[in-house]
Amino acid sequence: MSTQQLDHLLFTVLCCLFFIVSRAQEFSTAIYFENEDGLRDTIVVGYDPMATTGMDSVFQERDIIDEAYDGLDIRVTRLCDFCLDDLNFEEDCLFQTKVNIVPKECNLFLDQRANYSSVMQIIIPNKQLPLQINWDSSQFNNPCLGASVLTDWTVVGWWDLKCHDGFLGIFRMSSISNAYMELPAGEQIINDQNDTFSILQLGLLHRDIGVNNEELELFEEEFSVFPNPVRDFLQVAHIPFEHYNLYDRYGKVVLSGSVQNQINMTPMQQGLYFLELVNDNKVIHTYKLIKK
Repeated sequence: MSTQQLDHLLFTVLCCLFFIVSRAQEFSTAIYFENEDGLRDTIVVGYDPMATTGMDSVFQERDIIDEAYDGLDIRVTRLCDFCLDDLNFEEDCLFQTKVNIVPKECNLFLDQRANYSSVMQIIIPNKQLPLQINWDSSQFNNPCLGASVLTDWTVVGWWDLKCHDGFLGIFRMSSISNAYMELPAGEQIINDQNDTFSILQLGLLHRDIGVNNEELELFEEEFSVFPNPVRDFLQVAHIPFEHYNLYDRYGKVVLSGSVQNQINMTPMQQGLYFLELVNDNKVIHTYKLIKK
C-alpha cells in the first residue's frame, strides 16, 4: 500500500471517528421536575443504536454517583437487580447521571426474558415531595416510543403482580404530559446518610408492557384521576369521556366542561367534591375528591 493510500485510509478513519464522537443521539427529550418551593431540575433521556446500558461519554453521559445531593436533585440510574428490599446506592446503582441514552430496541418486544435495556430508573429525594413532573407528550408519538411509560411499578412487577408495590400508577407518556407525585413511590432506596429516595421506572417502549391486561386496566382505572387530595389541577388520564360535572357535597354542580386532560380546581373551596365523567350520555365514572 502506497503512502498516498495510507494517508487516504487514515483520513477516512479519522473522519469516521469524528462523526461517531460528534454525532447527536437519535432521540432525546427532557423530563422536568418542580417542587412546591419552586425548585426545578431536569433530566434528559433518549435512545440511540450505538448506545450501551452503561455510561457513554459520546452522548454527554457522566457518572455523578459520588457527588452529594443538593436541593432538588433528580438523577437517572440503572439498578443491578429488581424487586429487592433495602436497596442501597453503593451496592445496587450501577451509576447515576443527568443524561441517559439507552440502546434503541424498536424492533424488540420487552418481555420477561429481556434485559430491560430500554428501561431506566429515576431517583427522587423523598424530602423534595410533592413534585410536578412534566414532559412533551408529542415527543413520544412515534412508532418506537408510543407505548413508553412512567410508573413506580418495579419492572418485574409488570409481569409478576406479587412483586409490584406501586402507588402512583402507570402513565402513558404519549397520551398525557404531566404527573403529580405527592407521596413516596412504592420502591425506595437509601444512601449512607440514611436519606430515602423514591424510584420511578421509565420505559422507552414501542409495544405495551407485558403485564396482564385485565390487571393493568383495573390498576390504571384506579389511578386515572389524580392527585387526590388536590390543590390546583386535577389530572384525568386513561379514561375516554366527552364531558364532566363537578358536584359539591350538597349535590350542586359547581363546575362542568368538555373533555380535557386536566381540570382547574384552584377556585374551589376546600372540602368534599364528586367528579362525574360522562360519555355517550351515560355516566361512566364518579370519583370522590378532596380539595385542599
